Amino acid sequence: NTSVLAYVPIATNAVYSASKAALHSYALSQRFMLRDTNVSVQEIAPPWVDTDLVKKSGDPRAMPLDAFIAETMKGLATEEPE
Repeated sequence: NTSVLAYVPIATNAVYSASKAALHSYALSQRFMLRDTNVSVQEIAPPWVDTDLVKKSGDPRAMPLDAFIAETMKGLATEEPE
């Protein structure tokens, strides 16, 4: 589970953004290393989801949590890498 901040970091959350970028890189590397096996590596990179994580729940710009969970579960049931 990475984050959109792996691709578009926020300076005030530099360590969080960097750790998510590192996980993204690791997922890509593992996907490459396991390409000839029956193991698949999927990365979940959520957008801004409406939770209390950043103390801004209820913001209309954030994806509703139930919609995020539904999309995530649908994606995990596929072979899509991301």
